[in-house]
Amino acid sequence: MTKATRIFALLSLFLFFNPARADLVDKAIESYQSGKVADAIAILQPLVKHQNTRAESALGAIYYNEGGEAADEKAFGLFLKAAQKNDVVAQYNLANMYMYVEKLPVQVDDQDIEAARWYFEAGNQGHADAQYTLGLLLLAGTGVIHDPDEAYLWISLAAEQGHQEAQNFIGVYE
Repeated sequence: MTKATRIFALLSLFLFFNPARADLVDKAIESYQSGKVADAIAILQPLVKHQNTRAESALGAIYYNEGGEAADEKAFGLFLKAAQKNDVVAQYNLANMYMYVEKLPVQVDDQDIEAARWYFEAGNQGHADAQYTLGLLLLAGTGVIHDPDEAYLWISLAAEQGHQEAQNFIGVYE
């Protein structure tokens, strides 16, 4: 490896894996929460171009929250990219899109099955909302085989994390 190659490699590590990039995502989220949507998008887009998973997830959430068919298409693509890289928030949001958005930019045989798949992925990583929702799907037999015992397990996992609805559910059914 030449000296120039090493310098480029170090510079690349600094630019693409720098903790300051995480701070930029936080800054973008703060901008969005204070109503500065355009500022948040402007901060996140360059990070997304460099395949920053957290930025992909955050920008997807902004598009999803802003609504509309074009925004949903952008959100879906960003969530899918980040979810495939194991971003738990993106996995949960992608599951929600499969569950609640009627017209997605992809065609699948059964959106409920895809939703359950992504809730399972996020739930396996400890996402309490995903665990609770997967439990409800198992209870209803939506996208998965009806399995009350497995449903109770997933809902219990969410309840153990302090998920209020899961705790209420467990309290009613114990």
